[in-house]
Amino acid sequence: MVTATLSAEAKAPVQVGVAKVELKLPPKIPLAGYSRRAGKPAQGQLDPLSVRALVVGSAEQQTALISIDLLIIDEYLHTAVKHKLAAQGLSPQLFLSATHTHSGPGAYGHRFGEKISMGHFEQAVFDGLVNAMVQAIQQAREQQEPMQISWQQTQVQGWSHNRMQDQGPVDTALTLVSFYRQGHTAPAAVITHFAAHATVLGADNFKFSADYPGALMQSLEAQWPGSVVFFLAGNVADQAPNKKGPGVEAVQALGEHLAQSVKVQLPQAKPKPITHTRAEMQVLDFEESRVRIGKHKLPKWLSRRLVDDDATLTLLAIEDILFIGVPCDMTFQLGEQLKQHAQQQGYRPMVVGFTNDYVGYCISADLYDSDEYEADMAFNGPNAGETIVRTLQTMLESWK
Repeated sequence: MVTATLSAEAKAPVQVGVAKVELKLPPKIPLAGYSRRAGKPAQGQLDPLSVRALVVGSAEQQTALISIDLLIIDEYLHTAVKHKLAAQGLSPQLFLSATHTHSGPGAYGHRFGEKISMGHFEQAVFDGLVNAMVQAIQQAREQQEPMQISWQQTQVQGWSHNRMQDQGPVDTALTLVSFYRQGHTAPAAVITHFAAHATVLGADNFKFSADYPGALMQSLEAQWPGSVVFFLAGNVADQAPNKKGPGVEAVQALGEHLAQSVKVQLPQAKPKPITHTRAEMQVLDFEESRVRIGKHKLPKWLSRRLVDDDATLTLLAIEDILFIGVPCDMTFQLGEQLKQHAQQQGYRPMVVGFTNDYVGYCISADLYDSDEYEADMAFNGPNAGETIVRTLQTMLESWK
Protein backbone atom coordinates (compact mmCIF):
# COMPACT_ATOMS: atom_id res chain seq x y z
CA MET A 1 0.00 0.00 0.00
CA VAL A 2 1.36 3.42 -1.00
CA THR A 3 1.15 5.83 1.94
CA ALA A 4 2.83 9.00 0.62
CA THR A 5 3.78 10.56 -2.70
CA LEU A 6 6.04 13.53 -3.51
CA SER A 7 6.65 14.74 -7.04
CA ALA A 8 8.48 17.58 -8.75
CA GLU A 9 8.96 18.68 -12.35
CA ALA A 10 11.30 21.34 -13.71
CA LYS A 11 11.50 22.80 -17.20
CA ALA A 12 13.91 25.24 -18.83
CA PRO A 13 15.91 26.99 -17.65
CA VAL A 14 17.44 23.99 -15.90
CA GLN A 15 20.74 24.45 -14.09
CA VAL A 16 23.20 22.03 -12.49
CA GLY A 17 25.64 22.40 -9.61
CA VAL A 18 28.09 19.89 -8.15
CA ALA A 19 30.17 19.71 -4.98
CA LYS A 20 32.31 17.31 -2.97
CA VAL A 21 32.80 17.28 0.81
CA GLU A 22 35.21 14.97 2.64
CA LEU A 23 33.79 13.03 5.59
CA LYS A 24 35.39 13.85 8.93
CA LEU A 25 34.97 10.88 11.25
CA PRO A 26 35.28 10.77 15.04
CA PRO A 27 38.06 8.48 16.32
CA LYS A 28 37.50 4.90 17.43
CA ILE A 29 34.20 4.29 15.68
CA PRO A 30 33.48 0.92 14.05
CA LEU A 31 33.31 0.11 10.38
CA ALA A 32 30.06 -0.96 8.75
CA GLY A 33 29.47 -3.99 6.57
CA TYR A 34 30.46 -7.21 8.28
CA SER A 35 28.97 -8.56 11.50
CA ARG A 36 32.20 -10.56 12.01
CA ARG A 37 33.95 -7.32 12.96
CA ALA A 38 31.78 -7.37 16.10
CA GLY A 39 31.69 -3.58 16.36
CA LYS A 40 35.43 -3.22 16.96
CA PRO A 41 36.83 0.27 16.29
CA ALA A 42 38.60 1.24 13.10
CA GLN A 43 42.39 1.21 13.05
CA GLY A 44 43.02 4.02 10.59
CA GLN A 45 42.13 5.01 7.05
CA LEU A 46 43.27 3.69 3.67
CA ASP A 47 41.73 6.38 1.47
CA PRO A 48 39.40 9.38 1.76
CA LEU A 49 35.67 9.02 2.29
CA SER A 50 33.47 11.68 0.72
CA VAL A 51 29.97 12.84 -0.09
CA ARG A 52 29.31 14.14 -3.58
CA ALA A 53 26.25 16.20 -4.46
CA LEU A 54 24.57 17.17 -7.73
CA VAL A 55 21.66 19.61 -7.66
CA VAL A 56 19.60 19.87 -10.84
CA GLY A 57 16.45 21.78 -11.71
CA SER A 58 14.87 25.19 -12.06
CA ALA A 59 14.58 27.91 -9.44
CA GLU A 60 11.17 26.52 -8.43
CA GLN A 61 11.81 22.75 -8.48
CA GLN A 62 15.12 21.09 -7.70
CA THR A 63 16.43 17.60 -7.01
CA ALA A 64 19.57 16.81 -5.04
CA LEU A 65 21.41 13.60 -5.94
CA ILE A 66 23.94 12.36 -3.39
CA SER A 67 26.61 9.67 -3.61
CA ILE A 68 28.18 9.01 -0.21
CA ASP A 69 30.77 6.45 0.90
CA LEU A 70 28.50 4.52 3.25
CA LEU A 71 27.13 1.00 3.49
CA ILE A 72 23.48 2.10 3.21
CA ILE A 73 21.15 5.08 3.46
CA ASP A 74 18.35 4.39 5.92
CA GLU A 75 15.11 6.30 6.41
CA TYR A 76 16.49 8.06 9.48
CA LEU A 77 19.33 9.64 7.49
CA HIS A 78 16.96 10.57 4.67
CA THR A 79 14.48 12.18 7.07
CA ALA A 80 17.19 14.05 9.00
CA VAL A 81 18.69 15.53 5.81
CA LYS A 82 15.22 16.55 4.63
CA HIS A 83 14.40 18.27 7.94
CA LYS A 84 17.74 20.06 8.19
CA LEU A 85 17.33 21.44 4.68
CA ALA A 86 13.74 22.45 5.44
CA ALA A 87 14.93 24.38 8.50
CA GLN A 88 17.05 26.42 6.08
CA GLY A 89 14.12 27.06 3.77
CA LEU A 90 15.15 24.41 1.22
CA SER A 91 12.91 21.60 -0.02
CA PRO A 92 14.56 19.77 -2.95
CA GLN A 93 13.51 16.28 -3.89
CA LEU A 94 16.17 13.96 -2.48
CA PHE A 95 17.96 11.08 -4.17
CA LEU A 96 20.43 10.00 -1.47
CA SER A 97 22.48 6.95 -2.44
CA ALA A 98 25.25 4.99 -0.71
CA THR A 99 28.17 3.49 -2.62
CA HIS A 100 27.72 0.41 -0.39
CA THR A 101 31.34 0.20 0.71
CA HIS A 102 31.76 -2.40 3.45
CA SER A 103 34.66 -0.41 4.90
CA GLY A 104 32.86 2.86 5.58
CA PRO A 105 31.84 4.25 8.97
CA GLY A 106 29.37 2.44 11.18
CA ALA A 107 27.61 3.62 14.36
CA TYR A 108 24.79 5.43 12.52
CA GLY A 109 22.16 2.67 12.32
CA HIS A 110 19.17 2.89 14.68
CA ARG A 111 17.60 -0.53 14.18
CA PHE A 112 18.75 -3.81 15.71
CA GLY A 113 19.55 -5.36 12.34
CA GLU A 114 21.70 -2.39 11.34
CA LYS A 115 23.61 -2.42 14.61
CA ILE A 116 24.74 -6.01 13.94
CA SER A 117 26.80 -4.84 10.97
CA MET A 118 27.51 -1.26 12.15
CA GLY A 119 28.12 -1.38 15.87
CA HIS A 120 26.27 0.68 18.47
CA PHE A 121 24.62 3.93 17.45
CA GLU A 122 26.49 7.18 18.11
CA GLN A 123 24.63 10.45 17.67
CA ALA A 124 27.82 12.36 16.78
CA VAL A 125 28.46 10.05 13.82
CA PHE A 126 24.86 10.31 12.60
CA ASP A 127 24.86 14.10 12.91
CA GLY A 128 28.21 14.35 11.13
CA LEU A 129 26.90 12.39 8.14
CA VAL A 130 23.74 14.50 7.94
CA ASN A 131 25.74 17.73 8.17
CA ALA A 132 28.14 16.61 5.43
CA MET A 133 25.28 15.79 3.04
CA VAL A 134 23.52 19.07 3.73
CA GLN A 135 26.78 20.99 3.29
CA ALA A 136 27.44 19.29 -0.05
CA ILE A 137 23.91 20.08 -1.27
CA GLN A 138 24.27 23.72 -0.21
CA GLN A 139 27.60 24.06 -2.02
CA ALA A 140 26.20 22.42 -5.16
CA ARG A 141 23.24 24.85 -5.16
CA GLU A 142 25.64 27.77 -5.00
CA GLN A 143 27.50 26.48 -8.07
CA GLN A 144 24.46 25.98 -10.32
CA GLU A 145 24.76 27.02 -13.95
CA PRO A 146 23.51 25.81 -17.35
CA MET A 147 25.11 22.51 -18.36
CA GLN A 148 24.80 19.85 -21.02
CA ILE A 149 24.43 16.13 -20.40
CA SER A 150 25.54 12.90 -22.09
CA TRP A 151 24.79 9.21 -21.55
CA GLN A 152 27.13 6.35 -22.49
CA GLN A 153 27.40 2.67 -21.72
CA THR A 154 30.10 0.07 -22.17
CA GLN A 155 30.52 -3.55 -21.07
CA VAL A 156 33.12 -4.68 -18.53
CA GLN A 157 33.73 -8.42 -18.80
CA GLY A 158 35.44 -10.68 -16.28
CA TRP A 159 35.39 -8.42 -13.22
CA SER A 160 32.19 -9.61 -11.53
CA HIS A 161 30.16 -12.79 -11.05
CA ASN A 162 26.79 -14.02 -9.83
CA ARG A 163 27.29 -15.11 -6.23
CA MET A 164 23.88 -16.76 -5.76
CA GLN A 165 23.77 -19.01 -8.83
CA ASP A 166 26.56 -20.84 -10.58
CA GLN A 167 26.57 -19.65 -14.17
CA GLY A 168 23.86 -17.15 -13.22
CA PRO A 169 23.42 -13.87 -15.13
CA VAL A 170 26.02 -11.15 -14.64
CA ASP A 171 25.43 -7.43 -15.07
CA THR A 172 28.51 -6.21 -16.97
CA ALA A 173 27.22 -2.74 -17.89
CA LEU A 174 29.22 0.32 -16.89
CA THR A 175 27.05 3.39 -17.43
CA LEU A 176 28.27 6.99 -17.56
CA VAL A 177 26.24 10.17 -17.21
CA SER A 178 28.41 13.25 -17.73
CA PHE A 179 27.72 16.96 -17.28
CA TYR A 180 29.55 19.72 -19.16
CA ARG A 181 29.72 23.44 -18.60
CA GLN A 182 29.07 25.54 -21.66
CA GLY A 183 32.17 25.80 -23.82
CA HIS A 184 34.12 23.16 -21.86
CA THR A 185 35.34 19.81 -23.17
CA ALA A 186 36.31 18.40 -19.76
CA PRO A 187 33.37 17.18 -17.66
CA ALA A 188 32.19 19.12 -14.62
CA ALA A 189 30.77 15.87 -13.23
CA VAL A 190 30.70 12.20 -14.16
CA ILE A 191 28.24 9.73 -12.66
CA THR A 192 29.48 6.14 -12.91
CA HIS A 193 27.11 3.22 -12.36
CA PHE A 194 28.16 -0.42 -11.93
CA ALA A 195 26.64 -3.50 -10.30
CA ALA A 196 29.04 -5.30 -7.98
CA HIS A 197 29.20 -5.28 -4.20
CA ALA A 198 31.90 -3.00 -2.80
CA THR A 199 33.37 -5.94 -0.90
CA VAL A 200 36.84 -6.27 -2.37
CA LEU A 201 38.12 -5.57 1.15
CA GLY A 202 36.92 -8.27 3.52
CA ALA A 203 35.97 -8.47 7.17
CA ASP A 204 39.65 -8.64 8.14
CA ASN A 205 40.09 -5.02 7.05
CA PHE A 206 39.76 -2.49 9.90
CA LYS A 207 40.74 0.65 8.03
CA PHE A 208 38.24 3.03 6.49
CA SER A 209 38.05 2.80 2.70
CA ALA A 210 35.68 3.58 -0.13
CA ASP A 211 36.74 0.20 -1.63
CA TYR A 212 36.87 -0.06 -5.44
CA PRO A 213 34.35 2.79 -6.04
CA GLY A 214 36.80 5.09 -4.27
CA ALA A 215 39.71 3.96 -6.44
CA LEU A 216 37.56 4.52 -9.54
CA MET A 217 36.48 8.01 -8.50
CA GLN A 218 39.96 9.10 -7.44
CA SER A 219 41.47 7.97 -10.74
CA LEU A 220 38.90 9.90 -12.79
CA GLU A 221 39.15 13.04 -10.67
CA ALA A 222 42.92 12.96 -11.22
CA GLN A 223 42.29 12.61 -14.98
CA TRP A 224 39.97 15.63 -15.05
CA PRO A 225 41.06 17.98 -12.22
CA GLY A 226 38.19 20.01 -10.88
CA SER A 227 35.56 17.47 -11.88
CA VAL A 228 33.37 15.69 -9.34
CA VAL A 229 32.99 11.95 -9.96
CA PHE A 230 30.11 9.97 -8.49
CA PHE A 231 29.59 6.24 -8.02
CA LEU A 232 26.11 4.73 -7.94
CA ALA A 233 25.68 1.06 -7.05
CA GLY A 234 23.46 -0.99 -9.33
CA ASN A 235 21.36 -4.09 -8.62
CA VAL A 236 24.08 -5.82 -6.61
CA ALA A 237 22.23 -8.44 -4.51
CA ASP A 238 23.66 -11.36 -6.49
CA GLN A 239 26.56 -9.49 -8.12
CA ALA A 240 30.03 -9.75 -6.55
CA PRO A 241 33.42 -8.39 -7.64
CA ASN A 242 36.18 -10.65 -8.90
CA LYS A 243 39.20 -10.01 -6.68
CA LYS A 244 42.42 -9.92 -8.68
CA GLY A 245 45.15 -9.67 -6.09
CA PRO A 246 45.28 -9.29 -2.29
CA GLY A 247 43.63 -6.50 -0.29
CA VAL A 248 44.36 -2.98 -1.47
CA GLU A 249 46.00 -4.31 -4.63
CA ALA A 250 42.68 -5.88 -5.66
CA VAL A 251 40.82 -2.65 -4.84
CA GLN A 252 43.12 -0.66 -7.10
CA ALA A 253 42.97 -3.28 -9.86
CA LEU A 254 39.17 -3.19 -10.17
CA GLY A 255 38.87 0.56 -9.62
CA GLU A 256 41.55 1.34 -12.18
CA HIS A 257 40.14 -1.10 -14.75
CA LEU A 258 36.76 0.60 -14.55
CA ALA A 259 38.45 4.01 -14.69
CA GLN A 260 40.34 3.07 -17.84
CA SER A 261 37.07 2.02 -19.47
CA VAL A 262 35.64 5.44 -18.64
CA LYS A 263 38.72 7.23 -19.97
CA VAL A 264 38.34 5.43 -23.29
CA GLN A 265 34.59 5.98 -23.54
CA LEU A 266 34.10 9.53 -22.27
CA PRO A 267 35.90 11.43 -25.08
CA GLN A 268 33.24 10.08 -27.45
CA ALA A 269 30.44 11.80 -25.50
CA LYS A 270 27.94 13.98 -27.37
CA PRO A 271 26.47 16.33 -24.78
CA LYS A 272 23.01 17.84 -25.22
CA PRO A 273 21.22 20.69 -23.42
CA ILE A 274 19.12 19.93 -20.33
CA THR A 275 15.60 21.29 -20.66
CA HIS A 276 13.53 19.04 -18.41
CA THR A 277 13.76 17.04 -15.19
CA ARG A 278 11.19 15.10 -13.23
CA ALA A 279 11.29 13.34 -9.87
CA GLU A 280 8.87 11.33 -7.79
CA MET A 281 9.06 9.51 -4.48
CA GLN A 282 6.54 7.10 -2.97
CA VAL A 283 6.50 5.26 0.35
CA LEU A 284 5.27 1.68 0.11
CA ASP A 285 4.02 -0.12 3.22
CA PHE A 286 4.77 -3.84 3.47
CA GLU A 287 2.12 -6.02 5.05
CA GLU A 288 4.46 -8.93 5.73
CA SER A 289 7.70 -8.08 7.49
CA ARG A 290 9.04 -11.53 8.24
CA VAL A 291 12.54 -11.84 9.64
CA ARG A 292 13.71 -15.43 9.73
CA ILE A 293 16.55 -17.37 11.25
CA GLY A 294 17.25 -20.30 8.96
CA LYS A 295 13.85 -21.79 8.15
CA HIS A 296 12.22 -20.34 11.28
CA LYS A 297 10.21 -17.14 10.80
CA LEU A 298 9.87 -14.70 13.66
CA PRO A 299 6.38 -13.40 14.53
CA LYS A 300 5.22 -10.42 12.50
CA TRP A 301 5.01 -8.11 15.53
CA LEU A 302 8.65 -8.83 16.38
CA SER A 303 9.85 -8.60 12.78
CA ARG A 304 8.34 -5.12 12.41
CA ARG A 305 10.36 -3.93 15.41
CA LEU A 306 13.66 -5.28 14.10
CA VAL A 307 13.60 -4.10 10.48
CA ASP A 308 12.12 -1.38 8.28
CA ASP A 309 8.66 -2.36 7.06
CA ASP A 310 8.09 0.40 4.52
CA ALA A 311 10.07 1.17 1.38
CA THR A 312 10.89 4.54 -0.15
CA LEU A 313 10.86 4.31 -3.96
CA THR A 314 12.36 7.10 -6.07
CA LEU A 315 12.45 8.09 -9.74
CA LEU A 316 14.62 10.86 -11.20
CA ALA A 317 14.62 11.67 -14.91
CA ILE A 318 16.99 14.18 -16.50
CA GLU A 319 15.88 14.37 -20.11
CA ASP A 320 15.47 10.66 -21.07
CA ILE A 321 18.08 9.44 -18.56
CA LEU A 322 16.31 7.68 -15.69
CA PHE A 323 17.65 6.91 -12.23
CA ILE A 324 15.48 4.30 -10.50
CA GLY A 325 16.17 4.44 -6.76
CA VAL A 326 15.52 1.23 -4.85
CA PRO A 327 15.95 0.90 -1.06
CA CYS A 328 17.63 -2.49 -1.07
CA ASP A 329 20.11 -4.98 -2.49
CA MET A 330 18.20 -5.96 -5.67
CA THR A 331 18.95 -9.00 -7.82
CA PHE A 332 19.88 -8.92 -11.50
CA GLN A 333 16.55 -10.49 -12.49
CA LEU A 334 14.38 -7.88 -10.76
CA GLY A 335 16.61 -5.06 -11.93
CA GLU A 336 16.28 -6.24 -15.52
CA GLN A 337 12.49 -6.18 -15.24
CA LEU A 338 12.65 -2.56 -14.16
CA LYS A 339 15.11 -1.56 -16.87
CA GLN A 340 13.20 -3.29 -19.67
CA HIS A 341 9.96 -1.63 -18.63
CA ALA A 342 11.64 1.79 -18.51
CA GLN A 343 13.19 1.24 -21.93
CA GLN A 344 9.74 0.51 -23.34
CA GLN A 345 8.69 3.92 -22.03
CA GLY A 346 11.55 5.56 -23.93
CA TYR A 347 14.05 5.98 -21.08
CA ARG A 348 17.69 5.04 -20.65
CA PRO A 349 17.51 3.56 -17.16
CA MET A 350 19.82 2.73 -14.27
CA VAL A 351 18.68 0.86 -11.17
CA VAL A 352 20.37 2.51 -8.18
CA GLY A 353 20.48 0.57 -4.92
CA PHE A 354 20.65 1.91 -1.36
CA THR A 355 18.65 5.03 -2.19
CA ASN A 356 16.70 7.03 0.42
CA ASP A 357 15.96 3.98 2.58
CA TYR A 358 16.99 0.37 3.26
CA VAL A 359 14.76 -2.71 3.67
CA GLY A 360 17.25 -5.56 3.17
CA TYR A 361 17.48 -7.78 0.09
CA CYS A 362 14.99 -7.76 -2.77
CA ILE A 363 15.01 -11.15 -4.45
CA SER A 364 12.55 -13.07 -6.60
CA ALA A 365 10.07 -15.38 -4.89
CA ASP A 366 11.68 -18.49 -6.40
CA LEU A 367 14.94 -17.71 -4.54
CA TYR A 368 13.33 -16.90 -1.20
CA ASP A 369 13.24 -20.48 0.09
CA SER A 370 16.87 -21.16 -0.80
CA ASP A 371 19.61 -21.60 1.78
CA GLU A 372 21.51 -18.58 0.48
CA TYR A 373 22.54 -15.68 2.73
CA GLU A 374 20.65 -13.29 0.49
CA ALA A 375 17.37 -15.13 1.15
CA ASP A 376 17.83 -14.78 4.91
CA MET A 377 18.33 -11.04 4.39
CA ALA A 378 15.02 -10.64 2.51
CA PHE A 379 13.35 -9.21 5.60
CA ASN A 380 9.98 -8.37 4.12
CA GLY A 381 8.94 -11.74 2.76
CA PRO A 382 9.09 -13.51 -0.61
CA ASN A 383 7.05 -10.94 -2.55
CA ALA A 384 8.66 -7.67 -1.41
CA GLY A 385 11.05 -7.39 -4.33
CA GLU A 386 8.38 -8.03 -6.94
CA THR A 387 6.01 -5.60 -5.18
CA ILE A 388 8.69 -2.89 -5.37
CA VAL A 389 9.19 -3.58 -9.08
CA ARG A 390 5.46 -3.41 -9.84
CA THR A 391 5.04 -0.19 -7.87
CA LEU A 392 7.93 1.51 -9.65
CA GLN A 393 6.56 0.38 -13.00
CA THR A 394 3.19 1.91 -12.10
CA MET A 395 4.86 5.14 -11.01
CA LEU A 396 6.64 5.37 -14.34
CA GLU A 397 3.51 4.62 -16.35
CA SER A 398 1.75 7.54 -14.62
CA TRP A 399 4.31 9.89 -16.21
CA LYS A 400 2.93 9.35 -19.71
